[in-house]
Amino acid sequence: MIDLDNGRVIDVIDSRDRDDVVAWLSQFTNLKYVSRDGSPTYASDIRETHPNVHQISDRFHLVKNLTDAVTLCIYKILSGRVTIPLTKEKGMMNQLLGNKPSRCDKILLVKSLASQRRTLQEIRSLTGCSIQTIRKYIKMDEDNIPKSSNDKRGQEHREVIEKTMAKVEKVRALHDKGYSVRQITDKTGHT
Repeated sequence: MIDLDNGRVIDVIDSRDRDDVVAWLSQFTNLKYVSRDGSPTYASDIRETHPNVHQISDRFHLVKNLTDAVTLCIYKILSGRVTIPLTKEKGMMNQLLGNKPSRCDKILLVKSLASQRRTLQEIRSLTGCSIQTIRKYIKMDEDNIPKSSNDKRGQEHREVIEKTMAKVEKVRALHDKGYSVRQITDKTGHT
């Protein structure tokens, strides 16, 4: 606990235990602002003992949260792997493979390259598939090629996105009904 007017330490608590923190905070009746770390224990204890106090993240966590948000933004904007095509044909291959093709798409690409009498090494270089996988794909009968381009990983990804979007819609609906961020946090359990 620091006095903002003179920067002097008033008191220190050596516990994160809920009962200890509540009892300690109750001693200070004239609080207007509390600067704290991201601890949910501290947040709820401060709300319990001083419901009208303004809670502010401390400097370290403000900067950390900002850099985390910027990093996430950069990861979303920039792809994890940048491909620079050497030729027009290789550029098309990189574009196809950069778009996370399904297993069906990969099999058809390998078969197409093999029909052009490309070597196994060339196909490996263009597709990123192992030699063993390339041989398997080349030998695969048309009947065994998956008909749907929906692979299991893609389906799992879509399911996760649907669940996340359902959570987003729930939060938006609560916000539209006039709930505060604190109330939405309490109702949903999301930070």
